[in-house]
Amino acid sequence: MVKEQMSFQMEKVKENGKSEKTQLPKRFPFRLNKMLNDAEAHGNDHIVSWMPDGKMFKVHKHKEFAASVMPLYCRHTRYKSFLRQ
Repeated sequence: MVKEQMSFQMEKVKENGKSEKTQLPKRFPFRLNKMLNDAEAHGNDHIVSWMPDGKMFKVHKHKEFAASVMPLYCRHTRYKSFLRQ
């Protein structure tokens, strides 16, 4: 039996104050990859980043990660829940 992954939408608030719904990838590995690539592009690589070999990633600042990065990509904001995934 194939389990269907639930997709979810996150609300993104634009600079003009209006919100826009964005569709995130359904499966965690794809969301994680997007999160890490976006962190580098948006200057959050001091919080979370790929390791130099590109095979692993590291969360440098757990509290900032849970407060500012996780809400954009996860349904929860608990760091321990993120670790279990």
